[in-house]
Amino acid sequence: MSQIIEPFVGLHVIAPPDWRAIPSATAVCRCGRSRHARGRERVRVLIEAYTAHRETCTGQPETPETTRSAA
Repeated sequence: MSQIIEPFVGLHVIAPPDWRAIPSATAVCRCGRSRHARGRERVRVLIEAYTAHRETCTGQPETPETTRSAA
């Protein structure tokens, strides 16, 4: 029996219970967009950006043409 391994897509946040620990997050979209953040404020911004991106994402891979037209 062969096993199909799906790549991770979504938001993964690591927030240790100790307030002094530094949280981190990784966001990966099915279009190929991948971002990482470290620190409370940056993780919060990443979560907001990932949520906004998912609302407009077509699921198609990002290309240089689409990246340039968005800039």
